[in-house]
Amino acid sequence: MKDLFNIETVEAEKKEQVVTKISKSDIYLYEKCPLMLWKKNKFPNKYKFQIKNKNTLIGIRAHELIQKAIEEKYTKNKNVKFSSRITDPAVKYEAKKIADNFLYYLENEIIEDGEVIGAEEALEKRIDKLNITLKGIIDLLIIKESEHYGTYVHVIDFKRKFFKNYLDNEALIYAYLVGEVYGLPVLFERISIEDKKTFQNFFYASDLSDAYEDVLEYLEKIVKELETDEEPIANPSVENCSECPFYHECLKEASDEYEKIKLEGIQDPKSLVVEIQKLKVIESFRKDLENELKDFLLQNEIDDLEFDDIGVEAKINVSKYASLGRKVPKTKVVTELLEKGLIPKEKYPLLSLKVDDFLDEIKEAFDLDDKDVKYVERKSLSLKVNNKKKDKK
Repeated sequence: MKDLFNIETVEAEKKEQVVTKISKSDIYLYEKCPLMLWKKNKFPNKYKFQIKNKNTLIGIRAHELIQKAIEEKYTKNKNVKFSSRITDPAVKYEAKKIADNFLYYLENEIIEDGEVIGAEEALEKRIDKLNITLKGIIDLLIIKESEHYGTYVHVIDFKRKFFKNYLDNEALIYAYLVGEVYGLPVLFERISIEDKKTFQNFFYASDLSDAYEDVLEYLEKIVKELETDEEPIANPSVENCSECPFYHECLKEASDEYEKIKLEGIQDPKSLVVEIQKLKVIESFRKDLENELKDFLLQNEIDDLEFDDIGVEAKINVSKYASLGRKVPKTKVVTELLEKGLIPKEKYPLLSLKVDDFLDEIKEAFDLDDKDVKYVERKSLSLKVNNKKKDKK
């Protein structure tokens, strides 16, 4: 099979699943794809994450330039090295433009009324209840004072373009770590280094206590999934899979499953569901597997099949829709209805119209009666992934 992404892997011994630490980068991987983090933890010698998206590389280098400038100006670290090995001149040029523009804004709008106490600051906190150490690296920490809040720590998290303007797990974890280490209220602020968009949330002492409970519950879920021998469900996408060092394994497992199905027929629908979930990114191959599962369910007169332990439900959906067949071409229908002002042009561009939505208008416009309209039944397969797996009894 063609090596689509040229990802190098090496053989690795199976590692006993005992989790002793969770880092912010681990949580980032978990949210991208739980299976990716599970395999990284189980086979550490295979883990080689390669970033190939140009916009992502520009963001990484801009982030590094900003951190280098801040650390060398405000901390004792005067010889900051880049951690990435980016050599593309175009990437470096675009990144420098973004970084220079943002640094001016940062120093004049954010830092000037406070004292920088850390840049790329590594913080950690032991969580005895889970027997793990939580680690995170904070982009920028500033001590500030105000009449309303008193003394607090301003936590700055840099992003390039992708921007979450709501309170997420990352914000809770950073606020909890900083609050524990410095013993002060926390103002968390996420800033886009390209367009200066911001999101802020202030955490008082009581808020930090609530954040701890939320973080604890979330980390406990991650640890349980990592320590089990059962693979978690994948979260495939073009972005996630193209840069994953385990991508080929998912593809091979699904390919082997498909070859087995062609030889023996479906023996275990659950395993097929898992492979389909892994292969959302390979559209044509996934559709072949879905068709196999749909045919299996239809032949066995199964409308609904739940797999509680992996939180997935396979369901046959039956729908009926009106069709004019070849009697009246759709382009002619749309043109006629637009000319008569029966449909808004901006809402229904050419060929996207559904006959059912304007059946009465179409029949009137083309002098059709009920026998001219055919109703077609369509059976399709849907896979619904539940956010929370059902407890095993």
